[in-house]
Amino acid sequence: MSTKLIMSADPGKENFSIAVQKLEDELPSILYVELLDCTITELRENANPPFIEQMRKFSSYISGILDSYKPVEVTMERFQMRFRTPGATAEVVNVMIGIACLLCLQRDIPVKLVIAGEWKNHFNRYSDIPLNDLYKSVKRLPPHVIDSAMIGLYYSMKNNGFYNKEKLISYCEELKVKYDESVKEKRLQRTSSDELPESKGKSKPSSAKK
Repeated sequence: MSTKLIMSADPGKENFSIAVQKLEDELPSILYVELLDCTITELRENANPPFIEQMRKFSSYISGILDSYKPVEVTMERFQMRFRTPGATAEVVNVMIGIACLLCLQRDIPVKLVIAGEWKNHFNRYSDIPLNDLYKSVKRLPPHVIDSAMIGLYYSMKNNGFYNKEKLISYCEELKVKYDESVKEKRLQRTSSDELPESKGKSKPSSAKK
């Protein structure tokens, strides 16, 4: 039985989703998924909080995920300028992608960057449920969360029969359970931080391995 741990991300300024999965004989098991709330939103030093503080918090959080799960590879979607995409948004997101790439490089973790159209076209070609319909298959599961997981499977599970409607909906239901767990854990962490002032400013990946 072949087993490997992979991490993948759908980067965004407001919706930056990360997924960690274990592949056993190319069948995925979701270990962790989250929409980050520590993204970098501005590059100006006089931003609130300052850029350096945002960068430090984001770097620390991504480092925590990498060190907790120790993935053997990381795949991220490239962020390209799109119609009506503000230039400042593209700058911020690509800074975060660059930081994540550097953190992987420091740990000798291979990184793959994929264009959105590439993995989505592949999905729609081999799946018997369109991606937009899959987004609607599980209520209150953000599309960015589904994307982050599917991006990871693009290189690892090209055409092995996984992309059928029943398997994909079941997979997204599992994804929803893990997503809800991360939301609940972050809510508990915020409550704990409010009660313990000395813990403010510290962050750790929710649902991280102990």
